[in-house]
Amino acid sequence: MDNSQAQADNLSAQNQEGTEQTFRDDLSGDLRNNPSLEKFGNVEDLAKSYLNLESKLGADKIIVPKDSNDTEAWTALNQKLGVPDSAEGYSFSDIDGVPQEALTIDKGAFANVAKKHSLRPDQAEGIWADYNGAIKEALHNINQKDEELVQGVEAELRKEWGNAYDTKVELGERVIEKFANSEEEAKWMQAELGKDPRIARFLANIGSQFSENQIGDFKVKTYTKTPDEALREIQAIEATRGKENEDPYYNESHIDHKERVDYVTNLYRMLNSSKQG
Repeated sequence: MDNSQAQADNLSAQNQEGTEQTFRDDLSGDLRNNPSLEKFGNVEDLAKSYLNLESKLGADKIIVPKDSNDTEAWTALNQKLGVPDSAEGYSFSDIDGVPQEALTIDKGAFANVAKKHSLRPDQAEGIWADYNGAIKEALHNINQKDEELVQGVEAELRKEWGNAYDTKVELGERVIEKFANSEEEAKWMQAELGKDPRIARFLANIGSQFSENQIGDFKVKTYTKTPDEALREIQAIEATRGKENEDPYYNESHIDHKERVDYVTNLYRMLNSSKQG
């Protein structure tokens, strides 16, 4: 062996001693220099990592559909996400304070919508709860407005009718009870009676007509009058003063004088009742 060959062998040996051999040395250039492979010290480590990754991407892997027409992929995806196979797979809770008749869609119809849009059960239940919550809040607001309306109507009629308020309301309710076609209809009309003073006046006037003529069940005892009714009667009594038919109120010697004084005093009290209210 000549000197040049000996030097080359010696240099090669030195290079081999200074450089650690790895499995990457047997790979092509692109793979050998890939940074992702630098964390693996040997083929065994690489194999373990590959098997671990394959187990995670195996049976439970999710394939993203290519587009909206990729029916097979969408079906597989929905199954993985837990979307029921049919609308019967959904169940929804009842929400306290929300009557069924207030809902614009029932549970069965809502389940069909949920299935149509491939909602998971928890998503569908969440939307159902939010929908019921919105209905509940709307009902609360409606009831609150109704209460305020009823209070306003009552205040208006009490001022107008004075002490006759309870009698007038009772007369209106008696008309409803007498002519309503059903108990349900009667309850509805009684509720409306408190929301509109025009309805209350109308029914009270009808009841008054029946009561004055003492027809059937309308023999209601009227102990009070409205301020307007009291004023008309006071004026009628005053109109008799000094005349042949003079009211006993003006005749102190009349046997009924004291009773008439009490009666007129009561009329003035009824007249002033609206001012006190």
